[in-house]
Amino acid sequence: MHESYLTVFFDRMNRKFPNDWCVLHSYETLPQFSESDVDMAFSGTSISALEELISEVAKTTGWRVYQKLWYDVESCFYYVLKQNDTDVFLALDFLIDNDGLGKYGFKTSVLTNLCLMTPEKFPIPNSEVAFSYKLIKRIVKKKSLADDKRYLMEQYGLSDSNKIDMFLTKQFGNPGNEMIRKFLTVERSSTQNRTIRTVKR
Repeated sequence: MHESYLTVFFDRMNRKFPNDWCVLHSYETLPQFSESDVDMAFSGTSISALEELISEVAKTTGWRVYQKLWYDVESCFYYVLKQNDTDVFLALDFLIDNDGLGKYGFKTSVLTNLCLMTPEKFPIPNSEVAFSYKLIKRIVKKKSLADDKRYLMEQYGLSDSNKIDMFLTKQFGNPGNEMIRKFLTVERSSTQNRTIRTVKR
């Protein structure tokens, strides 16, 4: 559905902005299709160059930019594209906050640093960043962690605990970090116990 645009778009982003972008989460079905919007971080210095690339790829793949919305500081933009002659839409959501002024408190360069490349050839955050960003996003939005618990625990299990400590202490201070660490320890123990019971059966 979205592959005609995203395959070319990801390739062009890798060539023009290496190490300056990534897909933040919910990327399991990409580039074939996006279940909602494609959440990305961009730490490049030229938004105009990014927008030019978005438009150029649209023109060469049979899409057009339908709408552009600004929604947060510093310069976070939401682009809506429509495929020509169909009712198929695609949304590209760019977090661009190189000074860490936005509500999540992350400098975008942190999100795009030391990324992992998927087999589909687009970068995603390393485990420490993926865990911290998703957790903080949920807390700031006052949403339950239950929906993302499996994802969070997987990323937490792959992470360097010292780096996690640094992220959480910087964002929530020592008391907040301690509270979150206790929750994660309980959740990890609960998951391990369920695994042991399953094996015994």
